[in-house]
Amino acid sequence: MNKKLLFLLLNCFLSIYFSSTMAQRSPYVPDGYFPIYSDEFDSTAVNSNNWSYRTDSRFDAKNLANNVRVVDGKLYIDFKHEPIGTTNYTSGGVISKHTFGYGYYEVCSKTFGDTPGLHTAFWMMGGNGNGSTSPKYNNVLEIDGYEIESEAPTQSIGAVHYYIGTHVTAVGGTYTFPNTSTQYVTNAYEWTPTYIKWYVNGTLFKTFSNPKYYAAQNMWLTALGGTGGTDNTKLPGSSKFEYFRYYAKNMNGYNWVGNAGYEYNVAPNQADLQYPVSWIEEGDIENSYVDATSGRTGGRLHHTGSTPYTVRTLQNIENIPNGTYTMKAWVISTGGQYVAHMNAYNCGDSFYSVNIPASSTWSQITLNNIIVKNNRCTIDFYSDSPAYRYMLIDDVEFVQVQSGRNAQTIEFNALSTRTYPGSNFTLLARASSGLPVTYTSSNPAVAIITGPCYVQINGVGSTIITASQSGNPYYYFAAPSVSRTLTVTAASAKSAKMYSNDLNSNVEETEFNVYPNQISADGILKIDINKKDAQKVSVFNVNGQLVYSKDLNGIKSLNISVSDVFKRGIYIVTLTTKDAVLCKRFIVK
Repeated sequence: MNKKLLFLLLNCFLSIYFSSTMAQRSPYVPDGYFPIYSDEFDSTAVNSNNWSYRTDSRFDAKNLANNVRVVDGKLYIDFKHEPIGTTNYTSGGVISKHTFGYGYYEVCSKTFGDTPGLHTAFWMMGGNGNGSTSPKYNNVLEIDGYEIESEAPTQSIGAVHYYIGTHVTAVGGTYTFPNTSTQYVTNAYEWTPTYIKWYVNGTLFKTFSNPKYYAAQNMWLTALGGTGGTDNTKLPGSSKFEYFRYYAKNMNGYNWVGNAGYEYNVAPNQADLQYPVSWIEEGDIENSYVDATSGRTGGRLHHTGSTPYTVRTLQNIENIPNGTYTMKAWVISTGGQYVAHMNAYNCGDSFYSVNIPASSTWSQITLNNIIVKNNRCTIDFYSDSPAYRYMLIDDVEFVQVQSGRNAQTIEFNALSTRTYPGSNFTLLARASSGLPVTYTSSNPAVAIITGPCYVQINGVGSTIITASQSGNPYYYFAAPSVSRTLTVTAASAKSAKMYSNDLNSNVEETEFNVYPNQISADGILKIDINKKDAQKVSVFNVNGQLVYSKDLNGIKSLNISVSDVFKRGIYIVTLTTKDAVLCKRFIVK
């Protein structure tokens, strides 16, 4: 089973008590954010649709694809003493094939710390591409969620770098962290138009105000070897990533266009005016270029030619909230083109287009009611023109004006055969949104759904258990619902016995015991844990909010003062193990 906590936990809440607008995939995510993209690293290999490998040489190491692997639900980046050519070590990393803009970024990781020499980082920076399927230049800024040296696993560097013109470090600093080489730590940063904030295990430790440049950038998870002082007897070693998650929120009025004013083509890094930073050109690309200092507010895009031409200048805007958007641009045009259009498409169902009229002075054109349904949209300016006709474009906007809903799916593993008589057991379907799953049983004579995520076995036979999720203002109904067959056979006469149908009987008391089940507000909640692979105990209220969490690290019992933590109400306590999340309920009177 997937061992990520919230996916499983939130499915265990009684739907009549659960407030779906509170659902989040991680307890540390700030209010208002919802998951857009994640890689939980639960497959058997790196997902080639999501990531490419870092394969350059850096420091005294060569980065290799085969140093990156997915094992037991984690991304491993290996560090080896492996001389190749002029380098003495090998290491590696992955770079996202998708780009991300404003939002909340989170990883859970454990960095290598057995010997000096490895630089592990969770960071973003635009990757320069081929100019046709990806922007020729898109290295606009760098945000370092963390940079951790293996000789100092409690110290992290968080920084912002700009690459427009000359490379400048806008903000940086070293911060004291939990020891990331002995435990998994959750690191995150939040990027908005007005600030960047850094967090560790949900605690804010740095704020940088008013970031200067914007363009969606690529995510990098890397561990670079050969930084010096390595004890080779400690190798090979690895840094490990439990997941990468990206959350967005509705930010009505903010512009999602990178290099919206065509001002980023600045020497020496992006001096080539033929290729607008963050934009892609198709067709007769020599007829689309940047005037770096001639626009309304700095630069402008120019479509023109001394011979007939057809050219398109476009930008793929990825991982944005669904909803209704407006696109605007300021233009000047001679008119007389066969086609001169501003377009938006790949957003869902429709193609949106507006004609760019003749105008000798700057005028603004608008595309309204662009419906984004798949968290992305392509925008472009298209010219099909005879010679000596031109248009100028500047200050492009793609702005959300109304929030929308996202698609979601359900993962529900096959059910093992059970016996009657038998005890209740836990259902562990999950919705990709993190919202609670609702279950139904087609044959109550065989089994019924009795609690947050429990099945009560009533007799021999088979029944269809269906998992569904009805959606909320941010998510559509999960399509399709997922059904699994539950088969119940008769227990042998020798072993048959009656089991309690109490809500908490889905887990053997010897493994996970929460008592008393109803407790007064001034009482002590006791939790006993005898599962070998137990990792964490968490308590959530009926709104899905985390109110208590404890990493066990071998702890076998907990005593929690109710008055210090809980108000009156119903709570779900979960035990996270290597392969599952076990649920129990208790009530504070």
